[in-house]
Amino acid sequence: MFSRRIAVVMMAVFLSSWGYADDNQVFDTVLLSPESRQQLPPAAAEAYRQAVLDLDHINYIQAIENFAKAAQAAPRHEELQFLTVKFAIQRARVTFAEESLKYYAIAEAALQHILDLPHLKDEDRQRAQLSLEVVRNEKARVYERDSKRNTVGKIIIDERAKMMYPEVAMTPEAAVAAEPTATPPVFATPYPQPGQPGYQQPYGDVPLGELGYAGAGQPPPANTFTPDQPIPAQPPAEGPPGK
Repeated sequence: MFSRRIAVVMMAVFLSSWGYADDNQVFDTVLLSPESRQQLPPAAAEAYRQAVLDLDHINYIQAIENFAKAAQAAPRHEELQFLTVKFAIQRARVTFAEESLKYYAIAEAALQHILDLPHLKDEDRQRAQLSLEVVRNEKARVYERDSKRNTVGKIIIDERAKMMYPEVAMTPEAAVAAEPTATPPVFATPYPQPGQPGYQQPYGDVPLGELGYAGAGQPPPANTFTPDQPIPAQPPAEGPPGK
């Protein structure tokens, strides 16, 4: 029962994506009660049972085929006819061309069975007549509807492709303009070596001494020590006061 309910709701969501939101929606679809099933002749009861099993397995196509068989076997069962109409219209609206026309024909035949019933209530007759008018109008516009769907679908696909792959959607001129400009290679210029033209001393005209400080033959700066110089003695640390 739970999977059957899921199947009906999934079909409703799918139909709503196509823009159908009228009395033929599936949100209020109710299967036959046990008392109503008991009124079916054996052939219709078996086809109906199989249709319900098909719904449990989310096999809409086969379910509608079996609903149609049950409706043909029980033409005076008003509740079954309306149920068949609802499922057939739902399927016709989400299929294309000849397949869609086939399901509209199933709905049209079931509605005609209802209108042929004697002692039909006025509200049921009005409901059947209105549904038959809807079916015939939609049936006449099947190819026009399909053409619009194809056009809208292509627009949606193209816009989606532009968002996900903008480089694919560019014109050849735009693609060339969007290409990054190549940066010319930069080659490092070698510095002139000593004795070559343009060579400059690191410290101007003063050559470096042997110990690495400016002025060959000059005494080292006061804060520069050579290995042969003794380390100056440090003054003793003063003790704490009073000692």
